[in-house]
Amino acid sequence: MKIKQLVFVVNVLLIVTLLGGCGAQLPTKENVTTTTVYTEDIMTTDVPLAGESTADGIRTTPVGWTTPTTNSTQSTQTAATSTSGSTASSAPTTTTTIAAPTVHSLTPLATSSYYGLSKLKSMSNVTALVETYEMIVQAVQNCQTTIDMDVELSESEFLTVFYYYRADYPQHFWCDGSLRYAISQRSNKVVQFKLQYTMTGDELQQAQAEFYNVVVSLLELAATGNDEYERELLLHDALVKRTTYQECENAHNAYGALVNGKAVCEG
Repeated sequence: MKIKQLVFVVNVLLIVTLLGGCGAQLPTKENVTTTTVYTEDIMTTDVPLAGESTADGIRTTPVGWTTPTTNSTQSTQTAATSTSGSTASSAPTTTTTIAAPTVHSLTPLATSSYYGLSKLKSMSNVTALVETYEMIVQAVQNCQTTIDMDVELSESEFLTVFYYYRADYPQHFWCDGSLRYAISQRSNKVVQFKLQYTMTGDELQQAQAEFYNVVVSLLELAATGNDEYERELLLHDALVKRTTYQECENAHNAYGALVNGKAVCEG
Protein backbone atom coordinates (compact mmCIF):
# COMPACT_ATOMS: atom_id res chain seq x y z
CA MET A 1 0.00 0.00 0.00
CA LYS A 2 1.33 3.42 -0.88
CA ILE A 3 2.21 5.91 1.84
CA LYS A 4 -0.58 8.34 0.81
CA GLN A 5 -3.17 5.54 0.87
CA LEU A 6 -1.99 4.40 4.30
CA VAL A 7 -2.21 7.92 5.71
CA PHE A 8 -5.75 8.27 4.29
CA VAL A 9 -6.90 5.01 5.92
CA VAL A 10 -5.40 5.99 9.28
CA ASN A 11 -7.13 9.39 9.13
CA VAL A 12 -10.50 7.76 8.39
CA LEU A 13 -10.12 5.34 11.31
CA LEU A 14 -9.19 8.21 13.61
CA ILE A 15 -12.30 10.18 12.60
CA VAL A 16 -14.53 7.15 13.20
CA THR A 17 -12.97 6.63 16.63
CA LEU A 18 -13.48 10.27 17.59
CA LEU A 19 -17.09 10.30 16.43
CA GLY A 20 -17.87 7.25 18.57
CA GLY A 21 -21.24 5.55 18.71
CA CYS A 22 -24.77 6.42 19.76
CA GLY A 23 -24.78 4.58 23.05
CA ALA A 24 -26.11 6.05 26.28
CA GLN A 25 -23.67 8.28 28.13
CA LEU A 26 -23.56 10.82 30.89
CA PRO A 27 -24.45 14.35 29.82
CA THR A 28 -21.50 16.44 28.66
CA LYS A 29 -21.03 20.13 28.13
CA GLU A 30 -21.99 19.60 24.49
CA ASN A 31 -25.41 18.29 25.58
CA VAL A 32 -26.33 21.42 27.50
CA THR A 33 -26.86 24.89 26.10
CA THR A 34 -25.45 27.47 28.48
CA THR A 35 -25.42 31.25 28.45
CA THR A 36 -23.36 33.20 30.93
CA VAL A 37 -24.41 36.67 32.06
CA TYR A 38 -21.84 38.64 34.04
CA THR A 39 -23.03 41.25 36.52
CA GLU A 40 -21.17 43.94 38.42
CA ASP A 41 -22.71 42.83 41.67
CA ILE A 42 -25.30 40.39 42.94
CA MET A 43 -28.06 39.92 40.37
CA THR A 44 -31.10 42.03 41.22
CA THR A 45 -32.93 42.21 37.89
CA ASP A 46 -34.57 39.47 35.88
CA VAL A 47 -33.48 38.86 32.28
CA PRO A 48 -36.12 36.62 30.67
CA LEU A 49 -35.10 33.92 28.25
CA ALA A 50 -36.35 34.07 24.69
CA GLY A 51 -39.83 32.58 24.59
CA GLU A 52 -39.91 32.11 28.34
CA SER A 53 -43.33 32.01 29.96
CA THR A 54 -44.01 34.67 32.56
CA ALA A 55 -45.97 32.31 34.80
CA ASP A 56 -44.55 29.16 36.33
CA GLY A 57 -46.54 25.97 35.83
CA ILE A 58 -47.19 23.97 38.99
CA ARG A 59 -46.41 20.28 39.01
CA THR A 60 -48.93 17.87 40.46
CA THR A 61 -48.00 14.39 41.48
CA PRO A 62 -49.06 11.96 38.72
CA VAL A 63 -51.07 8.89 39.51
CA GLY A 64 -50.27 5.36 38.52
CA TRP A 65 -47.44 4.24 40.80
CA THR A 66 -49.65 2.13 43.04
CA THR A 67 -51.42 -0.70 41.29
CA PRO A 68 -53.44 -3.54 42.84
CA THR A 69 -51.74 -6.93 43.05
CA THR A 70 -53.68 -10.19 42.72
CA ASN A 71 -52.44 -13.74 43.12
CA SER A 72 -55.20 -15.44 41.18
CA THR A 73 -58.12 -14.74 38.91
CA GLN A 74 -61.45 -16.42 39.37
CA SER A 75 -64.04 -16.86 36.62
CA THR A 76 -67.57 -18.03 37.31
CA GLN A 77 -69.69 -19.67 34.67
CA THR A 78 -73.43 -20.11 35.19
CA ALA A 79 -75.78 -21.83 32.76
CA ALA A 80 -78.68 -19.80 31.43
CA THR A 81 -81.87 -20.05 33.48
CA SER A 82 -84.89 -21.44 31.73
CA THR A 83 -88.14 -19.63 32.39
CA SER A 84 -90.33 -21.86 30.28
CA GLY A 85 -92.99 -23.73 32.23
CA SER A 86 -93.93 -23.09 35.80
CA THR A 87 -90.58 -23.94 37.37
CA ALA A 88 -87.30 -22.16 36.64
CA SER A 89 -84.15 -24.26 36.55
CA SER A 90 -80.44 -23.51 36.28
CA ALA A 91 -77.22 -25.46 35.95
CA PRO A 92 -74.89 -25.65 38.95
CA THR A 93 -72.28 -22.90 39.27
CA THR A 94 -68.63 -23.88 38.71
CA THR A 95 -65.55 -21.84 39.63
CA THR A 96 -62.23 -22.05 37.78
CA THR A 97 -59.09 -20.63 39.35
CA ILE A 98 -56.37 -19.44 36.96
CA ALA A 99 -52.93 -19.02 38.46
CA ALA A 100 -51.31 -15.63 37.81
CA PRO A 101 -47.73 -15.45 36.52
CA THR A 102 -45.01 -15.36 39.12
CA VAL A 103 -44.22 -11.77 40.05
CA HIS A 104 -41.00 -10.88 41.85
CA SER A 105 -40.94 -7.73 43.93
CA LEU A 106 -38.80 -4.86 42.70
CA THR A 107 -37.16 -2.54 45.20
CA PRO A 108 -37.15 1.14 44.19
CA LEU A 109 -33.73 2.76 44.15
CA ALA A 110 -33.50 5.33 46.92
CA THR A 111 -32.97 8.87 45.67
CA SER A 112 -29.97 9.13 47.98
CA SER A 113 -28.34 6.32 45.99
CA TYR A 114 -28.57 8.04 42.59
CA TYR A 115 -25.24 7.88 40.77
CA GLY A 116 -24.73 11.60 40.16
CA LEU A 117 -25.69 12.52 43.71
CA SER A 118 -23.34 9.89 45.13
CA LYS A 119 -20.51 11.37 43.06
CA LEU A 120 -21.23 14.85 44.39
CA LYS A 121 -21.11 13.50 47.94
CA SER A 122 -17.55 12.35 47.35
CA MET A 123 -16.33 15.82 46.34
CA SER A 124 -15.08 18.75 48.36
CA ASN A 125 -17.60 21.50 49.14
CA VAL A 126 -20.14 18.68 49.41
CA THR A 127 -22.76 20.63 51.38
CA ALA A 128 -23.10 23.39 48.77
CA LEU A 129 -23.02 20.89 45.88
CA VAL A 130 -25.76 18.67 47.31
CA GLU A 131 -27.90 21.65 48.33
CA THR A 132 -27.71 23.02 44.77
CA TYR A 133 -28.53 19.59 43.33
CA GLU A 134 -31.65 19.36 45.50
CA MET A 135 -32.52 22.95 44.61
CA ILE A 136 -32.49 22.07 40.89
CA VAL A 137 -34.61 18.97 41.46
CA GLN A 138 -37.23 20.95 43.38
CA ALA A 139 -37.18 23.78 40.83
CA VAL A 140 -37.87 21.43 37.92
CA GLN A 141 -40.62 19.60 39.79
CA ASN A 142 -42.33 22.96 40.32
CA CYS A 143 -41.46 24.26 36.83
CA GLN A 144 -39.65 27.29 38.23
CA THR A 145 -37.88 29.30 35.55
CA THR A 146 -35.74 31.65 37.64
CA ILE A 147 -33.86 30.43 40.72
CA ASP A 148 -31.66 32.53 43.00
CA MET A 149 -28.69 30.70 44.48
CA ASP A 150 -28.64 30.31 48.27
CA VAL A 151 -25.09 28.94 48.32
CA GLU A 152 -21.85 29.90 46.64
CA LEU A 153 -20.57 27.76 43.78
CA SER A 154 -18.06 28.50 41.06
CA GLU A 155 -19.14 28.15 37.44
CA SER A 156 -17.33 24.82 37.16
CA GLU A 157 -18.95 23.46 40.32
CA PHE A 158 -22.41 24.61 39.27
CA LEU A 159 -22.15 22.98 35.83
CA THR A 160 -20.92 19.76 37.42
CA VAL A 161 -24.02 19.69 39.62
CA PHE A 162 -26.30 20.36 36.67
CA TYR A 163 -24.76 17.60 34.52
CA TYR A 164 -25.12 15.05 37.33
CA TYR A 165 -28.71 16.12 37.93
CA ARG A 166 -29.48 15.56 34.23
CA ALA A 167 -27.94 12.10 34.40
CA ASP A 168 -29.97 11.17 37.49
CA TYR A 169 -33.39 12.48 36.42
CA PRO A 170 -34.46 11.33 32.93
CA GLN A 171 -37.99 11.25 34.39
CA HIS A 172 -37.87 15.07 34.36
CA PHE A 173 -38.51 14.92 30.63
CA TRP A 174 -40.12 18.39 30.49
CA CYS A 175 -36.83 20.14 31.37
CA ASP A 176 -35.20 20.71 27.97
CA GLY A 177 -31.63 20.96 29.25
CA SER A 178 -31.12 24.61 28.30
CA LEU A 179 -29.40 26.58 31.00
CA ARG A 180 -28.73 30.26 31.57
CA TYR A 181 -26.88 31.49 34.61
CA ALA A 182 -25.50 34.72 36.04
CA ILE A 183 -22.09 35.17 37.66
CA SER A 184 -21.09 37.97 39.97
CA GLN A 185 -17.83 39.60 38.91
CA ARG A 186 -17.20 40.54 42.53
CA SER A 187 -17.36 37.01 43.93
CA ASN A 188 -16.97 35.04 40.68
CA LYS A 189 -19.80 32.79 41.90
CA VAL A 190 -23.06 31.77 40.22
CA VAL A 191 -25.83 33.85 41.74
CA GLN A 192 -28.85 32.91 39.62
CA PHE A 193 -29.87 30.43 36.93
CA LYS A 194 -32.79 29.99 34.56
CA LEU A 195 -34.40 26.84 33.16
CA GLN A 196 -36.71 26.19 30.22
CA TYR A 197 -39.48 23.62 29.83
CA THR A 198 -41.09 21.92 26.86
CA MET A 199 -44.47 21.81 28.62
CA THR A 200 -46.14 23.08 31.80
CA GLY A 201 -49.55 23.21 33.48
CA ASP A 202 -52.35 20.90 32.34
CA GLU A 203 -50.32 19.65 29.38
CA LEU A 204 -47.52 18.54 31.68
CA GLN A 205 -49.91 16.93 34.16
CA GLN A 206 -51.42 14.82 31.38
CA ALA A 207 -47.99 13.93 29.99
CA GLN A 208 -46.75 12.88 33.45
CA ALA A 209 -49.73 10.57 33.91
CA GLU A 210 -49.10 8.97 30.50
CA PHE A 211 -45.39 8.63 31.19
CA TYR A 212 -45.74 7.04 34.61
CA ASN A 213 -48.45 4.65 33.46
CA VAL A 214 -46.06 3.33 30.79
CA VAL A 215 -43.29 3.06 33.38
CA VAL A 216 -45.57 1.08 35.70
CA SER A 217 -46.57 -1.31 32.91
CA LEU A 218 -42.92 -1.92 32.01
CA LEU A 219 -41.98 -2.53 35.64
CA GLU A 220 -44.82 -4.99 36.00
CA LEU A 221 -43.47 -6.81 32.95
CA ALA A 222 -39.92 -6.77 34.29
CA ALA A 223 -41.07 -8.12 37.64
CA THR A 224 -42.04 -11.40 35.96
CA GLY A 225 -38.38 -12.12 35.21
CA ASN A 226 -36.71 -14.77 37.34
CA ASP A 227 -33.38 -12.97 37.74
CA GLU A 228 -31.71 -9.64 37.01
CA TYR A 229 -30.60 -10.69 33.52
CA GLU A 230 -34.07 -11.85 32.50
CA ARG A 231 -35.69 -8.69 33.86
CA GLU A 232 -33.22 -6.52 31.96
CA LEU A 233 -33.85 -8.52 28.78
CA LEU A 234 -37.61 -8.08 29.15
CA LEU A 235 -37.18 -4.30 29.42
CA HIS A 236 -34.78 -4.25 26.49
CA ASP A 237 -37.11 -6.19 24.20
CA ALA A 238 -40.13 -4.10 25.22
CA LEU A 239 -38.24 -0.89 24.43
CA VAL A 240 -37.12 -2.23 21.06
CA LYS A 241 -40.70 -3.10 20.13
CA ARG A 242 -42.09 0.19 21.43
CA THR A 243 -39.60 2.74 20.05
CA THR A 244 -38.45 3.79 16.59
CA TYR A 245 -35.28 5.80 16.04
CA GLN A 246 -36.55 9.12 14.69
CA GLU A 247 -35.83 12.83 15.11
CA CYS A 248 -39.05 14.58 16.13
CA GLU A 249 -40.68 16.44 19.00
CA ASN A 250 -39.58 14.97 22.36
CA ALA A 251 -37.06 12.77 20.54
CA HIS A 252 -34.36 13.80 23.01
CA ASN A 253 -36.16 12.77 26.20
CA ALA A 254 -37.67 9.69 27.82
CA TYR A 255 -41.24 10.80 27.10
CA GLY A 256 -40.60 10.54 23.37
CA ALA A 257 -39.22 7.04 23.76
CA LEU A 258 -41.80 5.61 26.15
CA VAL A 259 -45.02 7.43 25.25
CA ASN A 260 -44.62 8.58 21.64
CA GLY A 261 -42.51 5.59 20.64
CA LYS A 262 -40.09 7.85 18.73
CA ALA A 263 -36.69 9.00 19.96
CA VAL A 264 -32.99 9.34 19.16
CA CYS A 265 -30.05 8.11 21.26
CA GLU A 266 -30.47 10.68 24.01
CA GLY A 267 -34.18 9.91 24.45
